[in-house]
Amino acid sequence: MMSLGGLGSLGFTAPFVLLGLLSLPALWFLVRALPPHPRSEQFPPMVLLGDLINSEPPPARTPLWLLILRFLLGALLFLALSGPVLNPIEETPGDGPVLLVVDNGWEAASRWDDRIALLDRLLNTMARENRPVVLLPTAPPPGGWRSGEGAAKPQPQAASDMRRSLMGFAPVPWSPDLQQTTEIVTQLDHDFARIFWISDGLAHPRNDDLWTALNAMGTVTLYADGTADYPVALLPLVQTGLDYSLTVVRPPRQTPARFVVQALGSDGRRLGEADAVFDEGAQTAQARIDLPRDLRNQVARIDIANGKSAGTVALLDARSGRPLVALSAGEASSAIQPLKSPLFYLRRALEPYAELTDGAPATLLDQSPSAIILADVGRMAEPVQRRLAHGLKKGDC
Repeated sequence: MMSLGGLGSLGFTAPFVLLGLLSLPALWFLVRALPPHPRSEQFPPMVLLGDLINSEPPPARTPLWLLILRFLLGALLFLALSGPVLNPIEETPGDGPVLLVVDNGWEAASRWDDRIALLDRLLNTMARENRPVVLLPTAPPPGGWRSGEGAAKPQPQAASDMRRSLMGFAPVPWSPDLQQTTEIVTQLDHDFARIFWISDGLAHPRNDDLWTALNAMGTVTLYADGTADYPVALLPLVQTGLDYSLTVVRPPRQTPARFVVQALGSDGRRLGEADAVFDEGAQTAQARIDLPRDLRNQVARIDIANGKSAGTVALLDARSGRPLVALSAGEASSAIQPLKSPLFYLRRALEPYAELTDGAPATLLDQSPSAIILADVGRMAEPVQRRLAHGLKKGDC
């Protein structure tokens, strides 16, 4: 095995073939002993001999660039025959199965493709060794883990069969349950030759208990995300009535960061966005999305752009919009002193949650409000009553 710096390490499945590199000096003498064949020229008529005056004579020896190219091709041939493998997995001792523990909660969703690639590489190695594998996700399935002694214990499978089913292995929209995972690990009665834990890099509750249980069973190799690869989450939004107040959280990190929070309609259109900026060392960032009433009522989803996990999405329903409420205190309401107006306290109560409009009872339906509130109107004219009753039956408000 040899190190490739930032690219990882390189191993060979047939390293003995590399001994062929020792034959490269013999190739040097072979090339020197066989110079290029002289070029033969057909004798043309005299009038064509002028074309041969400026032609370059054939070289007496092989050019240096061609010699280097031939040596390079020979070296690459031996390297290819030696079976190179990038970032090889060390050969597993013994003949027991291998345990793969995978964090598959929503926190791992942002880098799930990398985890699948690592799992594929591990299973490929186990398949070459014809070794069975036990796969243990740390997050419970949608129906939950089955109860009963031994009911939830995973069974060994052929690595080749498990590798073919990787496309159906996906993260779930909740966090890992390491307490239940630890209990399952303590019930496993296999003599594992090696244990791999593909972690999301976060300190979940009972994290140390699972690590202790795995180390008690054998040698553990831990794969975890780096400090630059971390999940973010969107806390439940707070609607102040004028905008959406959003809070984004992340694990403790010392570097500043910026994320884009966007409001989307039911058809996927972006209706608005705002920046959530983390200061150095901060774990929370605030963002506000302010939209006009018509657009605000169309918002069906707020998420973090490129979040790729359930923790970065907030789904909204009709209760999250700002309905239009029509108020009326009669035809003479504008002449009443403001503090004595029957609409004053209604406005104060409804302004944080709805768009308000007012006017005469006869004109309220023209604005298609969600609700109409009549305060101290008294008796209305018969045509106004009929129009309001007809609008209610049609569902205009």
